Parts: sequence; structure tokens; C-alpha cells
Amino acid sequence: MDGSTGGCTLGGMSSVVKRTISVPTDVFAAVEAEVTDGESLSTLFSEGARLLLRQRAGERAIAAYESEHGPISQAALDEADRLLDEAGLG
Repeated sequence: MDGSTGGCTLGGMSSVVKRTISVPTDVFAAVEAEVTDGESLSTLFSEGARLLLRQRAGERAIAAYESEHGPISQAALDEADRLLDEAGLG
């Protein structure tokens, strides 16, 4: 058995793969403390993984841009920070 659910649904998820992972005790405790009513540890770990994947995709996009156009100027970075702050995202 490979640990897969074979495409069945669990807790509203369309398809999942079940695996055993090792997580440092402090990280597990911190994530577990963030679980709210109606939420699962799996949901929180999945959201964290998705966030990391988006971050890494953004880092790759920036690297690709800079390899073609050179480093992003400090003025452009400052403007981006200002716009993010205005949007409440900074």
C-alpha cells in the first residue's frame, strides 16, 4: 500500500494523498495551537504549503525578470513597498 487514498474525498477535499511526515515538536505545537473550530491540522499544513509554493514561484519570477532585465532598482522596490502598504498588504 502506497499511503494514497486512491482519489477518494476526505473532509471536503477533492483528492488527497496521505503521507507520514516528520515535523519539529515546536512547529507542530505552534500549528496545532492555530487550529480553529471546524478546521483541521491537514488544512493548516496544506495552506502553509500552498503559501510556500506561491512564495517560491514569486522568487523564481523575480529571478527570471532580473536575469533578463537586470536587478530591480531600489526606487522600484520602494514604490512596490509603498503600494503594498497602501493596500494594507505591506
